[in-house]
Amino acid sequence: MDSNQTLAMSNRRDAHMQESSSCTESDVLTNSKIPPPQKVILVASGMDDEMESHAINLAIEAISIFPGEKMKIAKYIANAFEANYASLWHCIVSDGHMRFYVRYDADNHIYFAIGQLSIFLFRLHRSKPRAVLTRLAAAQRRMSDVFVKIDSPRDDVRVMSTGMQLHMQHYAIRITDDAINE
Repeated sequence: MDSNQTLAMSNRRDAHMQESSSCTESDVLTNSKIPPPQKVILVASGMDDEMESHAINLAIEAISIFPGEKMKIAKYIANAFEANYASLWHCIVSDGHMRFYVRYDADNHIYFAIGQLSIFLFRLHRSKPRAVLTRLAAAQRRMSDVFVKIDSPRDDVRVMSTGMQLHMQHYAIRITDDAINE
């Protein structure tokens, strides 16, 4: 990252911090719908200013709707981005130190903090064009919000939620089990 990008990121961060703290204490006391100001820190972004603002405003809105519910906050932000910008978006919300390794589209990511929450919103980077799945095929692959018992040497293995094909699930579980045993 060169110094111009760093300066631009710093300027955008300062603008967002000023925006998010523009309401006064008297506004908060007289109008209960205005949440107390929270400090917004932009860590990194490849988005344009409009998308950044949209992501931050959605996060502030989600935090006020779902206080303390990180999964619902993440789902709210990702779903809103999918509705506005198409494609699949992913969102990670944490109140601690996040450690992750993902590949993402450099022009479509934002990593920021609001108060004590860290938020990473991104679109996956695809190196090759991928065939579009039909709605039926996608529905057959997706298993959500159910526990499924699968064949494993261990009797305590359950899949809670996945979009993987069955052979991929078995492989993931096998290598995870190997890693745990080592």
